[in-house]
Amino acid sequence: MAKYPSTYDGHDGLMPVGLYNPDYSWEINKKLEIGLDLGFLKDKVNLVVNYFRNRSDNQLINYSLAGQAGFYTVVRNFPGLVQNTGIESVMSANFRFQSLSWSSAINVTFPKNELLGFPDIENSSYRNNYVVGSSLSVIQGYKYTGVDPQTGLYTFVDKNGDGEVWDRPDYSMFGDRDPDLYGGFQNTLSYKNWVLNVFIHFTKQTAANYIAQFSTPPGRLANQPELVLERWTKAGDSAPVQRFTTTTGSRASAAVGSLSLSDGAYTDASFARLKTYPLLTR
Repeated sequence: MAKYPSTYDGHDGLMPVGLYNPDYSWEINKKLEIGLDLGFLKDKVNLVVNYFRNRSDNQLINYSLAGQAGFYTVVRNFPGLVQNTGIESVMSANFRFQSLSWSSAINVTFPKNELLGFPDIENSSYRNNYVVGSSLSVIQGYKYTGVDPQTGLYTFVDKNGDGEVWDRPDYSMFGDRDPDLYGGFQNTLSYKNWVLNVFIHFTKQTAANYIAQFSTPPGRLANQPELVLERWTKAGDSAPVQRFTTTTGSRASAAVGSLSLSDGAYTDASFARLKTYPLLTR
C-alpha cells in the first residue's frame, strides 16, 4: 500500500503533496457477489438471486475510550474485522390482456452481520459492547423472569450463581437488532388511462420496546404507562408490574433499572406496511 510522502514538492517548493501519519492507514474492503438471472414465459416472469459477502477491516472511526482518559473518543483505525453477508432475491411478473395490464414484483433480502475478529477485545473499551462471532448489534442483558409473588420485585436469572442478579457477570446474549429479513411487494394495475400502484414494505426484526426507556420506578414523580395500575400490591399477587416505590436507591428502584437492561425490554417489532397510491390518469 502506497504511503503519502511527508515532504513538500512542486515548482515553487511550497506545494504539499500529502501529510503522512503512521498511526492511520487505509480501510480495507473485500467484496464478493454471485448472481443468477432466470427468465420464463418469454421473460414475462423473471427471477434474480444474488449472494453477497462484504468484509471491512481497519475502518477509521472515533474510537471509544474509558472515561478515565479525560475524553471519550480518539480517531483511530478500528481493529475489528466485520463481515456482512446476505441473499437478495427478486421475482417479477408482467402480463397484458388487451386494455388491462398487470405487473408485480417482490424482493426479499436475508442479511447477516458478524464480527469475525477483534484482537485483544477483552482489554479494549469495547469488551462490553461486542462479541466475536456475533452481530455488532448483539443484545446483551439480564434474563428477565417476572415479578416475584412474595417480594413484589422484578427478578432475573443469577447466571454466575453468586447470589447477586444485578451485576455484569449475569449478562447473557439473547439475539440482535439486525432484521432477519426485509423486502417489498409492488403491484401496478393499468386499465386504459388509469393506473393503480400498491406497495407493501415488510421487515422481520427485534427491537426495544417502551420498557427500554422505563428508568423511573412507578411511584416516583414521573409519567407512567397505564400498565402500572396492574402492579403488585400484596404477597401472593401475580402481576406484570412490580410494587411501587418512592425511595431513590431502593432495591425496587434498582430492579426497574435492571428491567430496562434485560430481554424484557425487547420485543418482536416485525411489521408490514401498506402504501397505496390513488388512481392516476396517464
